[in-house]
This record gives sequence, C-alpha cells and structure tokens, in this order.
Amino acid sequence: MKQKDVRDSISVKKSYGGEMNGAIISRGSRKSPAKQGSVRGAVKRAGGLKPIQSAFLFAKGGNIYAAIRDATRIRTLMSPSVPQIMKNKETVAEAEQKARETFKNRLEHELKRVGALP
Repeated sequence: MKQKDVRDSISVKKSYGGEMNGAIISRGSRKSPAKQGSVRGAVKRAGGLKPIQSAFLFAKGGNIYAAIRDATRIRTLMSPSVPQIMKNKETVAEAEQKARETFKNRLEHELKRVGALP
C-alpha cells in the first residue's frame, strides 16, 4: 500500500476552542491490482508477494481487473480499502504506539531547543 493512497483517504477534523475533540476519518473503496504480468499478492508486508494460483488479468471498460475462475463463476480479486485496514484494532494500536513515540521524541527535542530541559 502506498502512503499517498492512505493520505488521500483520510480527512482530519481539528479541535477548536472549548471543543477538545477531534476526529480522523478514512473513506475509500477497495482496489483491484492492475499490473500486467503474473498476479501476485501478499497478506502481510513482511511476507512478500507470492503468485496467486489460477489468477488472471482481464480488461473491461478500459480498466484491468484480476480474477479467479471458480467452478461456476469468475470472482474478481480486490484488496482491502484503507478504511477497512484502519478499522483493524492491531493496525490502529501499532499506529498509536508509533505516534506516541514520535510525539515524545519531538516534545523532548522542542523543550531542549527552547531551554526548558537540560
């Protein structure tokens, strides 16, 4: 997944004045792989891409789709959308942990810069 895809799907509602609540909202749709060649996919980032057996690419309406032929029908392959990924509790927990670490490091750096910390 590309950072640009995630960034494009997120909207931020900032908190102002007496309202100390903000929100991060992600909206988007599922994506179909569009690369020509063998169809490959990954479940986890660390796992790498592996070929998907009996998958093929086809063009329809100017778009390229990946599909698998079952016994009775053709099933289109799609990846999860950004909102679906952000709904996963493990993904959110990992992102929150990284945000806390970054905030702590940046806060210490800024406090040292202005002379509030030795």
